[in-house]
Amino acid sequence: MGQISTGGWSPISPKLSDDAQKVFDTVFGKMVGVKYEPVAFSKQVVNGINYRYLCNATGVYPGAETQHVVVIIYQPIQGEPHLVSIEPLK
Repeated sequence: MGQISTGGWSPISPKLSDDAQKVFDTVFGKMVGVKYEPVAFSKQVVNGINYRYLCNATGVYPGAETQHVVVIIYQPIQGEPHLVSIEPLK
């Protein structure tokens, strides 16, 4: 992905970068009950990095329907990334 200015979101990419995949896996690797599959992402440089993912979310039970959600994860300059929000795609 090309350079992005501080505060602006990068263009949406259907291929997750290695860093975006690592951040996603760190946050969602231990979650249970719903499977989140990222299909696109963008990032925003702030005091750290906000990652915004478009995901398919499917409950882990028979007959669960898949929903489209937007997930935001914040990766501070130091420390572990953490989940900021999960919102239905509007």
